Amino acid sequence: TVGRTFARAGKRAGGNRVPSAKRSGLFDLTGRVACVTGASSGFGRAIARKLLGDGWRVTVTGRRRDRLEALQHEFGDAVSIACFDVRDAAVLELEEAGGHAASSPAALGQKADVVIVLVATADQVRTVLFGEAGAVGAMHQGSVVVASATVPASFAVETAFHLSEHG
Repeated sequence: TVGRTFARAGKRAGGNRVPSAKRSGLFDLTGRVACVTGASSGFGRAIARKLLGDGWRVTVTGRRRDRLEALQHEFGDAVSIACFDVRDAAVLELEEAGGHAASSPAALGQKADVVIVLVATADQVRTVLFGEAGAVGAMHQGSVVVASATVPASFAVETAFHLSEHG
């Protein structure tokens, strides 16, 4: 299946790389919207850049506004900056700089075809996805969640089950 093909190490016999989904024509991703948390550096920034390069519109969040603004400067209207924070002052500062505030992960989830969550723990994943104002409850059916955190395999299975319940 497609999932198995792309979940492998990325190579075929003979050392050739498996083609990207975009290049192979399997999916038309142009114009889709992804929300990437932690996009000011590291994995989050790399994921945001890859999605943008493949034609996605990306809403980015992170702690370093200047780095998020650099992505927006580089990719233009394809990037929007959003923030949800328990600190009102942090949200106000972002809005004053031209960013878009969101009151919760649900507010971001409502806008996205894909939500990419880059956090540290299982509890943080639960809060962002399924908490009182979690993203999953506001996402439309068929949306995709990509979560990256240090969690046991059983948590990943449990999370997949709960996501499937939401469609």
